[in-house]
Amino acid sequence: MDKNLPLISILVCNFNYEAYITDALKSALNQDYKNTEIVVIDDGSTDRSLSVVKDFVRKHPSQKFIVQAKTKNEGVCRTRNDAINISKGEYFIFLDSDDTMPPDYVSSLYAVAVDKQADVVYGDARLFGDEGGKSNAPEYNPEELLLENYINVSALVKKSKIKDHRFDEKLSLESHEDYDFWVGLSLEGLKFVKAKNTYLNYRIQSQSRNSNTLDFETRMLTFINSWRYIIEKYRKQYTIPDKIFFAQIQHQVKLLASELKKLNDIIQNDLGPEMLKREKHINHLQQALDNSKIQLNNLEEQLESTKKQLSEILVSKDYRVGHWLLSKLKKARRPYNIKHKLS
Repeated sequence: MDKNLPLISILVCNFNYEAYITDALKSALNQDYKNTEIVVIDDGSTDRSLSVVKDFVRKHPSQKFIVQAKTKNEGVCRTRNDAINISKGEYFIFLDSDDTMPPDYVSSLYAVAVDKQADVVYGDARLFGDEGGKSNAPEYNPEELLLENYINVSALVKKSKIKDHRFDEKLSLESHEDYDFWVGLSLEGLKFVKAKNTYLNYRIQSQSRNSNTLDFETRMLTFINSWRYIIEKYRKQYTIPDKIFFAQIQHQVKLLASELKKLNDIIQNDLGPEMLKREKHINHLQQALDNSKIQLNNLEEQLESTKKQLSEILVSKDYRVGHWLLSKLKKARRPYNIKHKLS
């Protein structure tokens, strides 16, 4: 621990991430910045997350920890606000409990904060889990931030500069709480700077594409409602030029169009092959049915031909003569009727 460095709080908010939270805590513990506290708030998890956290804390007594456990789930916004409120650091960084930080993550952001006298320092993200790749956030531009959020929640923030600004708890059941938080600080005039070549390890957990397809309408409605609420809120508090406001609307329309394209791709790429497979099966059954119909028609034709041949035989002269001879032979073979003879 270097007491000459300001204390930085790493805030870990957790809900049911038993499988990943140890990795998150290890990454926070292994930072090469040597004056940190780790604040963990468990938001009413129903798995073994809290036990995992307590075991981890007991094994590392030299690290500063603050652990708080809620008896019920109160939502991401209130949990993050509680983490900010109980933190003691001059700066804070949120770390989602399924993400991790490289060892130099905190020190890299802090170096930029000092060098640029910045209030908020953000980096990029390296994706892992179900997807790979890297994000490439632009340099800070307040007007661009109004159009789209490109700042991940694991940015370094100087606590004294945000004053009483917190996450809007009305968005706990909606979405875009990060975007709302950063837009509010931007409109307050805080200085944002991007740290180049600094990456958070951001886990991607893909839900099944079929479920994504089914809840598409719900997600889009949530997205629209959250965005409208945030924009209307800040338009009442700050002067946002009309051109920016209309640009926001155009941008959201583009995002919706992009989501519709993704939905179409899901249908084509995932549902399409399954539908093709079923169509082939149906075609196979139809072909079998058609073959059965042909065989039935052939049998019916053979039956009609047999009936015709039988009718021709029954009316032929040869048949009548043969039938007369057969009847005579049957009479000749009958047993002698004694009673008839004696009478």
